[in-house]
Amino acid sequence: MAKKQQQRQQQQQRTNGQLRVSFPPSVPDQDPESEERRQAVKGAMKFAWDMYEKYAWGMDELKPISKRGSMWFNLGLTIVDSIDTLFIMGLEDEYHKARDWIKNEMDFDKLPQSSMFELVIRELGGLLGIFSLTGDQVFLDRADELGGIVLETFDTRSGFPHKEVRIPGIRKGVDSSEKLALSEVASVQMEMLYLAYLTGNSTFAEKPMEVFKKLREMKPQDSLYPAYIDPRTSSLYGDRKTLGALADSFYEYQLKLWLLTNKQYD
Repeated sequence: MAKKQQQRQQQQQRTNGQLRVSFPPSVPDQDPESEERRQAVKGAMKFAWDMYEKYAWGMDELKPISKRGSMWFNLGLTIVDSIDTLFIMGLEDEYHKARDWIKNEMDFDKLPQSSMFELVIRELGGLLGIFSLTGDQVFLDRADELGGIVLETFDTRSGFPHKEVRIPGIRKGVDSSEKLALSEVASVQMEMLYLAYLTGNSTFAEKPMEVFKKLREMKPQDSLYPAYIDPRTSSLYGDRKTLGALADSFYEYQLKLWLLTNKQYD
């Protein structure tokens, strides 16, 4: 017992120097059926994670039929996307291995030209989420690095960002020649605002939030925005209006930002 306790203390101490991570207590549900279901969910997560670790460790995704890994961001997407679940479920060994990979192996120099929107909601959101649960500075440091890459896409004349990061030959102050989906430019503000709050660096929030200010100035009479924006003219584009793909998360983020700012953001 004493040896196990010592190992646990060493494991917690190595998460961030002085910081000790306290995993959520595992308290069995009083209802046997509910407890059985909970353990079944945890077992499914453990199985999926073990297969990812065996066949695709460090890669973005596992292809379950071919048992091969695939790349998208080259940033261990499954690791970043899953680590908060590992923590909440108390899968401690798996959590620590994932945490060590994020600290030591995640390399932003390997990030190719990729969707800025997807990068923010998956990678940046994952890093911020696990930091909010653990307070481990490792995750915030990596989020800080990634936030700087995202911020570069907002360096345009209009203030509307490019839809992708790491575009070859891109010049500062030049707008995208493509029409931008509403969700691509207006569904990253929550993560960037939270990053600004955590780091004390307001720059992370200023340009992304300026996009929302511009969109308010363009607000249609019926409050339903077209699905696209023309960044070269800083205007709404087209007649297609939808609450589905291309625009859905824009309306979602308006509500979430309002709540995140204690109902101060209008």
